[in-house]
Amino acid sequence: MGSASCKKRKQSLDRRRGKTRIYVGNHIDRWLTLKEKLDFRNDAEVAGFLLDLIVTVKEEREMPPHCSSVETDNTLVIPRGSFCMFYI
Repeated sequence: MGSASCKKRKQSLDRRRGKTRIYVGNHIDRWLTLKEKLDFRNDAEVAGFLLDLIVTVKEEREMPPHCSSVETDNTLVIPRGSFCMFYI
């Protein structure tokens, strides 16, 4: 009986974990490089950083030009329809 309950628990955990997975495909090397450069401990930190970055860029693009806090030497440009690519 213990074996069946262990199997059921494992399946439940696998289902939960599967709901939080994000497929990065052939961008895995870039993902891991960014994770290492930023010294993040886990993938959730990388994902949170990228989400925060996109929100910040979007908010700054929506500001009138005289209110923007982005300097011309560190402006982040994201081509429409492409994955965000930047250098740290």
